[in-house]
Amino acid sequence: MKEKKQKKTRQGTVSSPPLAWVIGILCLPFFIFLLYMSIKEGEVFAIVLSSLFIVLILYLILLINWQITYDAKGFTYRNLFRISKYYDYQQVTKIRQNKDSYLYIRHKKILIDASAVGGGEFLSVVSKYARNAEHTTAKDEKLFNGNIKNPKEILAVSLFFPVLTMAMMIWAGFALPAVSLEKMEHSTLKLMDYDEEQDADGQMRFCLLPEDPENDFVIYEEIDKDSLIQDIKNQEIFDIYYLNSEYQTKIVRQISSDTKMYLSADAFIQERTKTRIELFSIFSGILLLELLFLLLQNHILSHAERYPNAVKFFVREDYLVKK
Repeated sequence: MKEKKQKKTRQGTVSSPPLAWVIGILCLPFFIFLLYMSIKEGEVFAIVLSSLFIVLILYLILLINWQITYDAKGFTYRNLFRISKYYDYQQVTKIRQNKDSYLYIRHKKILIDASAVGGGEFLSVVSKYARNAEHTTAKDEKLFNGNIKNPKEILAVSLFFPVLTMAMMIWAGFALPAVSLEKMEHSTLKLMDYDEEQDADGQMRFCLLPEDPENDFVIYEEIDKDSLIQDIKNQEIFDIYYLNSEYQTKIVRQISSDTKMYLSADAFIQERTKTRIELFSIFSGILLLELLFLLLQNHILSHAERYPNAVKFFVREDYLVKK
């Protein structure tokens, strides 16, 4: 009798989807230009945001290097930086099979993304030959009671919006800090001259010129210019409270002499306080809704069998674990 020949596993390859790095290559010039303009304009928030996008895009481009080649004995893993290493299947200690799956080799973790070309076939081969490896599936996940594939991905996407809202609240706190007369810069001096001009944005401003021309003050609000000009000519001593703008322009919020108040900071302080309260109220309301959404999502996804219709509102059907 002829012995049956053992069926051999043909060689295979797992690679990243071409669309990922193609998108990265196409988007990179735009975000480099955005970063350049942000640095030029001194917009800190835009610099941070564009830098994060550039890091993400570079990751997408480097995916062109990621690859796994395998046969019946083992596989060669090549990372984003084209560093390759060979493993036999007996070295695999754990297989965590999910929508996105992981192979564990002692402390090393290899991600097999759901979009990886040939990933499913490779995982079948690993499961067949890595006989001593611990094998877990989406049903064994603790998050959402094992009802959802890639639960950490779903949670990360859901947490993105509350985190973004909190980041916007922090940014608003820096962009619109609380003000009072005590927190403003203060100078007591004589003014030598005055001028009226347009700024870079086309707004008219009244300029106050002391002896040091590098310390000019500007006023945007409506004031009694005639009275102020007369007192400048009379060599009055002025108390000036001001704030430095992002272009180091000294914007006057209050100016007075011993006998007159030309501009009071009260209206500005009240308006800033009102704006801050309104802004933080809006952000707080949005954050509360987002947190309520998270709680509702957690409850429904954790009890998917009780809410078969509602669960589809939160995740696509291919993310549901069939039990």
